[in-house]
Amino acid sequence: MSEAAAARCRSIFALGLERLQGMLDAENEPRAGGDGSIYASLTAEKRAVVDEVLAATTEALERLKAGRPGKTPTHLLLASTLDQLKAFEAAARFQPTVAHHLHEPAREAVRSMLQNLGRDGGVVDGVENFVDVASARLKPPAGVLFSVACERYIKELASRKSMSAKDVRRYEQMLSFFRKVAGDREVRAYEPADIMAYVSLLRTLPTRFSFADLVVVDGRVQGNGASPKKTLSSGTVASYLAPVRSIFIRECRTLGCRNPCDAVRIEKPGKNRPSRTRPIPFAILNRAVELGYDEGALAAVVMPTLALLTARRIGLLTYLNSDWIEKVGDHYLVRPTETVVLPDREHRTPIKTDESFTPFVLHEKLIQMGLLDLMNERRFLFAEALETKDPPAALSKRMNALLKRSGARGRAFGETFHALRTRGIVHYRAFVPQAVRLQSGHAAMDEHETYDWAEIEPELVPTIATVPLPQGLDLSPIGRVSWRDAIAAERRLLSTRQKRRREAVKEESATRQSRQYKSRTKR
Repeated sequence: MSEAAAARCRSIFALGLERLQGMLDAENEPRAGGDGSIYASLTAEKRAVVDEVLAATTEALERLKAGRPGKTPTHLLLASTLDQLKAFEAAARFQPTVAHHLHEPAREAVRSMLQNLGRDGGVVDGVENFVDVASARLKPPAGVLFSVACERYIKELASRKSMSAKDVRRYEQMLSFFRKVAGDREVRAYEPADIMAYVSLLRTLPTRFSFADLVVVDGRVQGNGASPKKTLSSGTVASYLAPVRSIFIRECRTLGCRNPCDAVRIEKPGKNRPSRTRPIPFAILNRAVELGYDEGALAAVVMPTLALLTARRIGLLTYLNSDWIEKVGDHYLVRPTETVVLPDREHRTPIKTDESFTPFVLHEKLIQMGLLDLMNERRFLFAEALETKDPPAALSKRMNALLKRSGARGRAFGETFHALRTRGIVHYRAFVPQAVRLQSGHAAMDEHETYDWAEIEPELVPTIATVPLPQGLDLSPIGRVSWRDAIAAERRLLSTRQKRRREAVKEESATRQSRQYKSRTKR
């Protein structure tokens, strides 16, 4: 036998002896010196078992050195026994209550090992407790303050970059408000009653408020005055509880304690459930196109038609830019990226699902309108909107206001700007049913569709790009638009909004200072 094989055998024998000694008495830690070893602390019966194993391994090693390994290599005979001993030891350490059931199986495993080595297996009968190991149950983790857990959670959110910096700050404010209401304690010290009290307080807050203005005394908000006419909806309350619930889920799993949020259920009344959108009537859309032309601003002129003919969400369309454009034959694909580089920063592209990054086709009508030329000239189609605090929200608000002026009845009737996307999906489904989910950025329906689900096939791009326009759609006003004037109008609108925003911030700051002064004087 080679020296490498012999070394392997010696290591296996050493492992077996170590495993056996540990099982027989693992309460004593090994110490330097013969008299302080584990062996010295064993009873006479246990020593006899170890002596037999030592004698057997020594004899086997001598045979190996002499070149007489036997018909079956000894280490192969021992492999299954060592695995058994390892399993018995692990089970006994982590489940001490079942250790007494393992005495006989472990005894028979060692008996079999000795017999395979040609030794006396009866020596194991003298040991009463064959599995005698110390419990390896982990001590309960040290308690962690809720504020410390919050700090870790916020740092992780920021580093993960799955949320915008604004949303991360909003989560931080929500968690800080919870600590003001329920106090900063160890995570395991909170009770379901604390969470219910927090939820009850949230239900009393007005729809518009600033966390900085809320003064919490003894778990109650002071200085609210009369009850507000409109309070937070159940959906908003649930969203305020979401970061708190996330922290309790994470920490309670680590600590092995009960999650106080498990007992809290926030039922959303029917009136708070988001209504389904329906394909918006073309009479309303045509009116919106006409009003957009009358307004003259670029977004009002372009966005309704863009949403209809791309069947994409407004958050993604807000950041439409020339870097995303890819030519396929005589037509064009839009290939969104996870981030966009703005003049002063890098920004995460707002999406609802990963499928939103699926490339989609630009309809030839949009090219004829001149949108591709505008992007090549300006890079971002809606460059002015990107200077606002929340570009998708600002454009969504403007577009929904435009639709309402055009006769749309709003969310309650499913007639919102998002309904233009619904109308686009319905239209594409009639002409390219095999590609409508990819064009609209929806997930595959089943495993069959998931197979090789990547993007629209190049052969289908011309078909999608030339899909006939919906009957009843009138885009003639757009043909009369001067893009130079539309961009200038958009810039004027932005300037006006920024001025109003500065004035509103000033007024809000003055109001906050006044409230804080009154609160201090009352104390």
